Amino acid sequence: MSPVHRRAFLRAVGAISAGFVAGCNANPDQSTASPPATDPDQANTPQPPTDTPTLTETQPPTETPASAFSGEPGPLPEATWPLSYRGVTNGSYVPDGPRIDAAPVVDWRIEEPVTDEQESFDPRLTPPVIADGRLYTTKKLTYGPNQAPPEQHYLLSYDATSGTQRWQHSIRAGEAFRFPTAPAVRGTTVYVGHNRLLRAHATENGEERWRRDISEPIYAIYPTADRIYVRAHRSIYGLSVDGTVTWSTELDNHPRDLVLGTKTLYVGASRQLQALEPETGERRWAQTLPATNAYGIRRLISVDGGVFVLQHSGNLYTFDDTGQPAWRPDGSFGAMSTDGERLYCGAEGVLRCFMVTTGKQVWNFQCRDLKNCDSARFIGKPVLTDEAVYVPIDGGILAGVDPSDGSVGWSVTTDRDVPQITIGDEGIYSIGDYEQSIERRVAPGVSDR
Repeated sequence: MSPVHRRAFLRAVGAISAGFVAGCNANPDQSTASPPATDPDQANTPQPPTDTPTLTETQPPTETPASAFSGEPGPLPEATWPLSYRGVTNGSYVPDGPRIDAAPVVDWRIEEPVTDEQESFDPRLTPPVIADGRLYTTKKLTYGPNQAPPEQHYLLSYDATSGTQRWQHSIRAGEAFRFPTAPAVRGTTVYVGHNRLLRAHATENGEERWRRDISEPIYAIYPTADRIYVRAHRSIYGLSVDGTVTWSTELDNHPRDLVLGTKTLYVGASRQLQALEPETGERRWAQTLPATNAYGIRRLISVDGGVFVLQHSGNLYTFDDTGQPAWRPDGSFGAMSTDGERLYCGAEGVLRCFMVTTGKQVWNFQCRDLKNCDSARFIGKPVLTDEAVYVPIDGGILAGVDPSDGSVGWSVTTDRDVPQITIGDEGIYSIGDYEQSIERRVAPGVSDR
């Protein structure tokens, strides 16, 4: 049996169950400056890093963590797509997600008008999250340097299949330059942060259930079954499910990303990776990455047994649960996703697939093999199912790729750029140019509209 379909078989006999829900809000993996192109044939064998990360302030864990990646994805949410990158691992992986075998067509598109009197405000929508057949997004009203800030922003809910708006709830402005975070869903609650306030709203009607002031601007929210993690301006917070702060860990630098592994909470700040105890926030160990021209940590992805760390420079590092370096591929990358078994890395003109346990390259997909594409196009963060890899590419290109060998099943050029995609309910969802609309695409013949 093909290893790509191994989990689908195991789930059929009840060997795998869903984990708890969590996730994070972050900017899309696509940057304004594409990483330099490299020859994909040079990345077949993982190479030891030329500069060794520095392990600092190591604390022995209470339990001996796994010393290597297991090939499993770590905790997965039960909901369809409750957080910006689906779950707490940032993996963008939906095992039983829709299989789209032909170029998807537009089912509907939401265009959000400005609802305030000052029509000069510019609406921006966050990439949608999906749970229980409902789609959630926040609408922030941007403004120019000579304008007064808007009086409010909005949290919105739509039917994920029809695109019909279900409700809209205003979020009052706190400070002029602050915008609301992307929403995060857990159970019957949708969370959103605005300035220092963490708000919990009912998914049914948008009514506010409670709010908490955590004393720092909020950048991302990670609700799980046991607690809510908040990535703030200079700290990480652990809250109970009712919003009570139970611990906080202050960092020397602004935390850029956060993921939860099987046993560890990983935080990236500047060029330091920190491993925290999820229940107390106590630091277990820290790794300082080599300095580069753009050394800050851009993105984290966790799997069972360790974590992947991507720098703004495009350098990719892998560490096990104890903080020890694992394999490292040559090349420069700008986006990554994983199903726990394979790591898919996007760069300029190429998508590469590596085995998580060994770092061996399995295949690479060349953008130049597609119509209307070339080696200068940047390949964004893939979205994964057990049967397909859906890939957004600069210039509004979407492609469906076979995870077993990287062959292209279909590609389509849209009428707008697609920086980030979400999947669920038989559709591919995306925000468009300037983040002013949300579009749903489905396989031909699926829509009954």
